[in-house]
Amino acid sequence: MWNKLKLNAPWSVGYVSSLIEIQNFENKEAWENFYFETGKNRKIALAQLPQNIQQQLNDINLNQQAKQQLSWEAKNLNFNFGRTKEELTEKGSLLFKALNNQKVSLEHCIEAVRFRVICETWNGIIVREHNVIAYLQKQFPKIQLLKTQGSFDHKYAVDYQLYYNKKLICGLQIKPSSYAKNTNYLQKAKQANAQKNKQYRQQFGVEVINILANLNGIPSNQNSIKQIAQLLQ
Repeated sequence: MWNKLKLNAPWSVGYVSSLIEIQNFENKEAWENFYFETGKNRKIALAQLPQNIQQQLNDINLNQQAKQQLSWEAKNLNFNFGRTKEELTEKGSLLFKALNNQKVSLEHCIEAVRFRVICETWNGIIVREHNVIAYLQKQFPKIQLLKTQGSFDHKYAVDYQLYYNKKLICGLQIKPSSYAKNTNYLQKAKQANAQKNKQYRQQFGVEVINILANLNGIPSNQNSIKQIAQLLQ
């Protein structure tokens, strides 16, 4: 339901993978405060726009054609800013109403939204991704790993690009070890990412390697490391 309502889309919560890289946060709480602060800045800027533009920017279901007609400055407020604590609470309320499940409370839904936006971003990027990158650099000291921008990641499902001798070797998608499971939700996510990876291969002529790892950064699918080693030969 979280995905069905598009609550996870950059249009709804911003490119969190780019926002979290703006500063070196001392801890998760500092990242959370920063995210909410950018949300407050967004609301201030939003209030300066015509009412109809405000309504469009706050519509999580706005169609692609309407988005394309908006100025870059307007769309930037959705993509490159966070949201306020109150706005995340509203998204939790939407989730609660859509679930219509007596076993799930409103408080559960509000915390679920906060966890997905704030905590999963911290765990996935600052902890897991950084540990994976450190592991890869140790295994292959001569490679260069460049973090992609949020818009690039959203389009191609590529977290990092791997270079060797200044040549692009492959794209990397870093996921938790649980990504190997085959639940209905994960199957849909994998299908969507596969299409994005296909676009990447067509555009850049190199493969995308999936690295599955826990927070310690050590890949659970060691075959991905063998794939990288083969490409570097």
